[in-house]
Amino acid sequence: MKAIETKYKGHRFRSRLEARWAVFFEAMGFKLEYEPEGYTQDGTAYLPDFSVTLPNGKQFYCDVKPEEYHFSDDPKLEL
Repeated sequence: MKAIETKYKGHRFRSRLEARWAVFFEAMGFKLEYEPEGYTQDGTAYLPDFSVTLPNGKQFYCDVKPEEYHFSDDPKLEL
């Protein structure tokens, strides 16, 4: 499935999933930066989707990836 660019609060996210996570992080009171400058670790370059700062000042990087899920495979759901 192709990602759908989505705008939220002046940012252009590469997918709706990333925009939804931005909404969640902000609702939790976290400060975030979308696609911050990347970093290198053990010779491998990374460009995370978000840099998230918690209210206590701790910071972490977050990369959002969709999980493949098929509703038709779930016997608990009636379609």
